[in-house]
Amino acid sequence: HAALDALWQTTRVMAKYVGLIALSCRGRTGSGRLGDSPAVTQLIDQLKKRTLDTLGWWKLARELCRPFASIVEGHPIPELVGLFFEDKAELKTPLDALLESRARQPHSEASADEVRGFLVGAVPALASSLRSLRFLHTYPLVVPHDGRDELWMGVRRPRGLEVGDRLGDRL
Repeated sequence: HAALDALWQTTRVMAKYVGLIALSCRGRTGSGRLGDSPAVTQLIDQLKKRTLDTLGWWKLARELCRPFASIVEGHPIPELVGLFFEDKAELKTPLDALLESRARQPHSEASADEVRGFLVGAVPALASSLRSLRFLHTYPLVVPHDGRDELWMGVRRPRGLEVGDRLGDRL
């Protein structure tokens, strides 16, 4: 079922992108005076051996943000912490709900009506998940390539929009 495949591929890309951003922020802030939590250490060890699944990327992002739950403004992307925590309390995100719905996904031999029925609930959950990440649009994604930095935001072009000299020290 192509629609189910597209739903879960989109979900995976969202979770992995957020996880990679959280890892990038962790690289900028360090692990703090207490070091990484056992959950972060376990997920990073797992990542070193093989890639994480969708839920693993999402857990990694959450756990990397956890130390900032009480000091949101100390994080490079405070909205990322706000996605997972409010006043130190852990929040259930729209993507959490979408990932939980996977257990109710119709089996591979399901009828078109069964798949459609599942998608009727899953697509709005996907939309909510995308909306919850809209803050990421305000943070440019700049990728180093051949001694220059490319801006990878907006409409896809055959080649990334070149920004010019390295921006690393200015970002």
